[in-house]
Amino acid sequence: MLTYAWLVIVLLLMILMGYAAGRRQGIQAGRRIGKAEANIVLREESIRSGHCKTCDRIYE
Repeated sequence: MLTYAWLVIVLLLMILMGYAAGRRQGIQAGRRIGKAEANIVLREESIRSGHCKTCDRIYE
C-alpha cells in the first residue's frame, strides 16, 4: 500500500512540474507576441487618427 502512495505523490509532482513549465512557456510566448503586436497596433492607430502617438506629428 505504501508503494501506491509514493506512486501517487510522484505522479502528482510530475503533473505539477509539467503545468508550471507549460505556464511559464505560455507567458513568455504571450509577451513575445504582445511586444510584436503592440508596434503594429500603434502604427494602425496613428494612421487612422492622423496623429502619431510616439512623436506627436500630425499627418495630412
